[in-house]
Amino acid sequence: MQPTASSSLPKLLWGSLLALGLVGCGIEEPPIPVETSAATVDPLSYENITLTQSARDGRLQWKITATLAQYTPERTVAALTSVSGEFYDSQGDPIRVTAAAGQVLVEERRISLVGSIQAEYPRQGLLLQAQEVQWIPDESRLVASDSVTIQFRDPDNPQRQGEIQGSQLQWNTQDQVLTLTDQPVRLVAREPDLQLTAAQLQWILPSQTIQALGGVELVGQPQGIPEPVQLRGATLTLTPKQAMVSGDSYVRSQGRGELWAQVLRWPLGESLIYASGDVRYQWPGQGLSLRGREGVINWQSQTARLSGGTTTLQRL
Repeated sequence: MQPTASSSLPKLLWGSLLALGLVGCGIEEPPIPVETSAATVDPLSYENITLTQSARDGRLQWKITATLAQYTPERTVAALTSVSGEFYDSQGDPIRVTAAAGQVLVEERRISLVGSIQAEYPRQGLLLQAQEVQWIPDESRLVASDSVTIQFRDPDNPQRQGEIQGSQLQWNTQDQVLTLTDQPVRLVAREPDLQLTAAQLQWILPSQTIQALGGVELVGQPQGIPEPVQLRGATLTLTPKQAMVSGDSYVRSQGRGELWAQVLRWPLGESLIYASGDVRYQWPGQGLSLRGREGVINWQSQTARLSGGTTTLQRL
C-alpha cells in the first residue's frame, strides 16, 4: 500500500505559504491551491489528487481532480494528467470541465487545460468544446482557443437550440458575455431556423442578445414563402424576436426582389422587412426600382411601401 500524503502535506503547504509571503504580518492575500486526498509517488508527484482554490472572501473558485500531478521543484507549477472538476462563476454556479491534461500555475492563480476539453454550464444550457482553455478566476475570465464550439439549448424551450463555431473565445463569467472571433464565426440555430456568419460575435447571455460585426450575413426563413431571405451588412443585433442589420445593408429573397438600406429590421419569422436610410427596392424581373427614405417590404405579397423625402419609381 502506498503511503498517503496526509502527514507531509501540512509541512509542504506551510513551507509554500512562507515562501510566497502569505502568512503573518496581516498580509491579505488569497489562499494558494490546496492539495487534498492524494497519494505520494515522490516528494513532487501525487496520484489521484484534488486541488482547490478560493478567493479572498473564501468563495471557492475551482476544484480539480487529476490522476497525476507533478510539481516543479519550486512548487509553482503542477502538471496534471486526466483532469476533471468544476470552475465556479461569481454566483457559485459550476462550469463542469474535463480535459486530457493541464497545468496549475500557482503564483499566477490560473489553470490551463489542453486536449479534448469539454466544459458544461448548466445554468445557461451551454456545452463548450475546445483544445485549449485557460481559467483566470480572479478576473472572472475563461479563454478558449483552437476549434472552439459552443452548443446551446434553451433550458425553458428545448426546441430552441444551436451551435456556434470560432477559433477564439473570451468569456466574462461575471457579466455573462461571450465573445468569439474567427474568419468567420458561424452560428446555426433552430426555433427559429437561422444561419449567421460574421468576423466577430458577442453573446450577452442575460438579455439573450447577439451582436455581430464584420462581413455579417444572416439567412432565415420567413412565414408564408418557400424561399429563405438573406441579409447582409456591417453589423447585426439579434434578439429572440428580431434581427437588425445596419451599415450599407442588403436583403434578398430568390425571385422576390432585392432591398438596399442603411438599416434593416426583420421580426424573426415574419414576411415583413422594415428599412430606413436611402431605401431602394428592386422588383424581380421587371426592371423597376423604388426609392425613398423609409419602407416596408412584404415578401409574401411582393409589395413595397416607401415614404419620406422624394419617393421615386425608376425603370432600370
